[in-house]
Amino acid sequence: MTANQIDLEELLGTKQVVIPRQEPQRIRWDKALGKRIRHRRTQLSMSMDRVAEAVGCSYQQVQKYELGRNAIKAALVPVLAETLAVPVTWFFESSDA
Repeated sequence: MTANQIDLEELLGTKQVVIPRQEPQRIRWDKALGKRIRHRRTQLSMSMDRVAEAVGCSYQQVQKYELGRNAIKAALVPVLAETLAVPVTWFFESSDA
């Protein structure tokens, strides 16, 4: 559509307004937590394989946790805390979500 054309739907007031969808809070939380885990893992110069072995999953699963694609189960939090040498409370501090 050029600048001189009239949008009939807009003129009649029937144009559908598209509101950008925001991710649910849960997904934002998973992504923020994943970023923190990746940051801490790289601080410690740990590979995903090493973390995966310590927590009993595949490196692909660790990657999904870090990208926020999968939520971290509560039972895994203490194991991850020990592996990353952080207190359990670290997982709940200053989230970017």
